[in-house]
Amino acid sequence: LRLTSSTSHVDSYLFDLSNLEDSFHIGFDINFSLLDGGRSAGETKVAKLKTELSKIEELKFRQNLLEKTTNLFVDLILIQEKLDIAAMRVEVARNGLNYEETKPSRDSRMPVPILSAKLQLEKALQEEFVLRNKIRHKKSKFRNLVGLDKSTNFGLDKDAKTKTINDSLQAFQKIAEKNSLQLKIIRLEQAEARYNQKIIKSEQLPFVDLHANTHYARLADRSDIAELRFKFGVKFDMNLFNGKTTGSKLKANGRQKDIKKNKYEDALLEVRNHVSLYYSLFSDLKVRIPVVQNNLKLARSILYEAEDRFQKKQLSKDKLLENRINFKKSLLRYYEVLGSLINAKLKLFAVSGQL
Repeated sequence: LRLTSSTSHVDSYLFDLSNLEDSFHIGFDINFSLLDGGRSAGETKVAKLKTELSKIEELKFRQNLLEKTTNLFVDLILIQEKLDIAAMRVEVARNGLNYEETKPSRDSRMPVPILSAKLQLEKALQEEFVLRNKIRHKKSKFRNLVGLDKSTNFGLDKDAKTKTINDSLQAFQKIAEKNSLQLKIIRLEQAEARYNQKIIKSEQLPFVDLHANTHYARLADRSDIAELRFKFGVKFDMNLFNGKTTGSKLKANGRQKDIKKNKYEDALLEVRNHVSLYYSLFSDLKVRIPVVQNNLKLARSILYEAEDRFQKKQLSKDKLLENRINFKKSLLRYYEVLGSLINAKLKLFAVSGQL
């Protein structure tokens, strides 16, 4: 049974042109569906499906927000390391310019080394300027994503923990086929098309409604003339001829179902390919982590030795800066591989619906 409508209404004010008398009408109708060919059940299912679709769309939005925030977090770390390297290069360029300007043996008639040193300094300053603007822009975007006030300072925890991957590729494939948000959306769209087919078919079936109404009318200037009526009965409605409209709707619905089926098969293949791609990428990067860690340890030990020699006046300031830059380059490379590893892991969890 379906309650199609339960309404009361007040008719508009009417003016009787023939008798020049005002009349008023008031009443309400009730229709209670006894038989509708499954239309109401189909519409209820479609409404529930749309609610589920809206929830998945919200999950997709949150997932995209998490991906953007994580990528920005990694970008900020990388840009900060690049900025540190650029600042040291500026210092090296300044030292080089000072040396050329104060070198006793320089030829004042041919100041080519001084010009070259100035150009190197200008290049280093420009690189530092670009990176400072970039990190300022990235920080602004990060604040906007996480809802921080513009004046709020924040730090980056470079040792922040991330989710671990313990499942095999086959396990991820199965999880992705079940939980992928992309596949869930298409499955819901397919179910909606099936229920829409039932709704369309209901147009070819009889409709039976329990109908009741009451009606009151009176003339505005004659209180003694009033009328109150009640009606009760069963309404039967059957669609015999509609110009093949229902058939056309069913054909269109059938085409939509075929389209959704092909769309699902394409999406399923795409999800499987993405899982394989990101899992392989993660596995390769995971193997590279120990290599860049060892390079970083070596660069750190060399830097410690250089700083010790500099304190003992056995090493020049330029050589010390060179070793500091090499250490920072090794650290940057470590963060780049680690950032790529996090990105691959993030996409793997995203495509399998586990974020």
